[in-house]
Amino acid sequence: MSQSLVEFGSVQNFAMKTNIIGLWLLTLSWLQCVQSQLPNLPELPANVNCLTELKRDPIDLTAMSGYWYEIVRAPNMDIMKCLNVSVPSTADTELNLQLEYIETINPKKPWIVKETLSFPWDENTSNGVFQLQYDSAFTLTYKVQFSDPKRLVILCGYAASTSLPIVKVFARQPEIPKYQMVLINNLVQASGYADDIIWTEQSPDRCNAAVRPEMAILTIFALAIIRILGN
Repeated sequence: MSQSLVEFGSVQNFAMKTNIIGLWLLTLSWLQCVQSQLPNLPELPANVNCLTELKRDPIDLTAMSGYWYEIVRAPNMDIMKCLNVSVPSTADTELNLQLEYIETINPKKPWIVKETLSFPWDENTSNGVFQLQYDSAFTLTYKVQFSDPKRLVILCGYAASTSLPIVKVFARQPEIPKYQMVLINNLVQASGYADDIIWTEQSPDRCNAAVRPEMAILTIFALAIIRILGN
């Protein structure tokens, strides 16, 4: 009798170990399957700083072409929403970017703006340095700090007449995965911009408005910066 119980206990123990090993193998297989479906995490820069000169690769317009959606902006001024930029696949003497956004300087009278920003396709532009000239005394400079043609583009910027830092993050989709949001939040915190950024509006339900007369994006930025300096 006792020997039968021992044998029965041994069989139960063996069956339990077999089940545990089987469960472990199934779990491992599931984790490998999930991991294989996750996108490779982009290696973001340690911080965003326009004063730091980076070695920039020439812009691959074929890879970068298509729509990009602004998802993060600094300073956190609510002057526009739903900004998207269309990048062409080629450029001859000029790079023409098609912009569409809703101007919200007057929240009671927002309107859609469609415009084209043109840059000379020279050494600066082809290497990710963009200069926007407003009149003769106001210049905005943007520099590409990071680019992943499938996911994100991060730019820093500055105006010659002010030390106000400018940061922009564009994504391929209007809404990004949570892991990318965490990476971006960590980046802006490491760069000292945590209190200055705003996650911009890109909801399809809210990115609709009646088309009204256009207002140039340079004018919007100029008015916003003047407003800050005035305060």
